[in-house]
Amino acid sequence: MKDQVKFVTAKARSGAYALRIAKNFSDLHGRKMIYEAIVQSHFNYCDGVLGQATKTQLDRLQVAQNKAVRALVGAKPRCKAAPILKKLGYLNLDGKRRVHMATAVWKGLHAQVPDALSTLFRPSSDVHLHRTRGAISNGVFIEPVTTEQARRSFSHQAAMLWNSLPVDIRTTDSATKCRNMVYHRLLTGDSAVPVAT
Repeated sequence: MKDQVKFVTAKARSGAYALRIAKNFSDLHGRKMIYEAIVQSHFNYCDGVLGQATKTQLDRLQVAQNKAVRALVGAKPRCKAAPILKKLGYLNLDGKRRVHMATAVWKGLHAQVPDALSTLFRPSSDVHLHRTRGAISNGVFIEPVTTEQARRSFSHQAAMLWNSLPVDIRTTDSATKCRNMVYHRLLTGDSAVPVAT
C-alpha cells in the first residue's frame, strides 16, 4: 500500500505541475480535461481498496489532490481546496471511494462483476429466513469481524456503507443511477450518505 500511495502522490504532483504550465495557454475546460486524464485517473484506479491504507497515507493522497485542484484553477497554495472541489463538481478522495464502493456493491448484487467480487456481497434476504429490515430493503449481510484489518477490508467497508445508504439508492434499478445518486448527495452535503469514520 505504501508504494501505491507514493506512486499516486508522485503522479498527482507531476500533474499539478503540468496544470500550472497549462494555465498559460488553456482555458478552465481544457485544464479540467488535463486534470481528469493525468491526475484523477490515478486517484480513481482501484481506490476502493485504499480504505486499507493508514490515515497518514490517506491524508497524503488528499493533500496531493488539493494541490492539483489549486493548480487547476490557479489558486494560491494556502487557499482552501474544499470550496474549489465543490465549485468544479468534484468530490474529495473519500467521497470518490464511497461512490465507487457503492457502485461495486450494486453491481455485485446484480451479478454485473466477476464472481470473485460478487461473492463478497450476499443479500440479507439470502441469509435470514425471517423478514428483517435489511432483507426487505436490499441490504447486504455483514460477516462479524474481530480484527482491525478485517474492519478496514474492502468487503467490510463496502457492506457497511451499502447498508447505511438510504433505501431509494439501494433499490434503484441501475448502477448508473446508484452512482449518480450517491455522487449528488455527497456533493450537496446530504446527510443521508454517511461520512467516513
